[in-house]
Amino acid sequence: MASRRRDMESPPTGAAGIRSSGSLRKWSGERGRHDEGRSCNARRYAKIGRGGVRRDSSGAIMSTDERGTETGMRRYPTLHTVRLVLRAFTLGDAPEVRRLAGEWEVARTLLSVPHPYGEGLAEEWISGHPSELERNEGVHFAVVLREREEICGACGLIINSRDANAELGYWIGVPYWGRGYATEAAREVLRYGFEDLRLHRVYAAHFGNNPASGTVLTKIGMSYEGTRREHHRKYGDYEDRVEYGLLVREWLAARRRTG
Repeated sequence: MASRRRDMESPPTGAAGIRSSGSLRKWSGERGRHDEGRSCNARRYAKIGRGGVRRDSSGAIMSTDERGTETGMRRYPTLHTVRLVLRAFTLGDAPEVRRLAGEWEVARTLLSVPHPYGEGLAEEWISGHPSELERNEGVHFAVVLREREEICGACGLIINSRDANAELGYWIGVPYWGRGYATEAAREVLRYGFEDLRLHRVYAAHFGNNPASGTVLTKIGMSYEGTRREHHRKYGDYEDRVEYGLLVREWLAARRRTG
């Protein structure tokens, strides 16, 4: 995240991506070093299989670890990797979100994140996460270092429940670049999308001037699907949108090959 290159991880969050939600709605995330694609696009962040979506009595998509209380509210999931904990954001995280996502190197690769990053924007973004999850529209994780318990970025999915697909997005703060955190977080969120939410397809995008993000997406198994030339305008410059995707059957086949 040696020489710095930009990669996308949107929600704003988003690394692979260019999208996120609220103030961070374009996830196009961070600039990368080496293999660390710092940010990526994401639209809206579902358990969907070949036969369709598993729903509760109200018709809402449900996941086994997201079943709510008696009032029907869904608990935010928490995911774990070797080095990371992916958990719900809290309002107490807002200052770090503003500091990390607001840096020029990160904001430059996120489609709708301003620079400088204004006060109150992070709080507004975080406050919308529970309702997005409740509406099956998205899930945004704070990427937290397991040993140090500090936030290093964000990763999530913007969900299209009708079509059982989602856009992956992520960003990693500049101090944490070059350590593989974007790849580790994105791989786990991809697993969550296919295994827990049962999505049929996950896709992502990054700016053309942020090739490190493409490296991250390739490492987690996504395939290049095409480039929309000068599709986005950021800070007065037109940027290519480079797109990747993965189907659940391809993800399952890759898992069988690797054991």
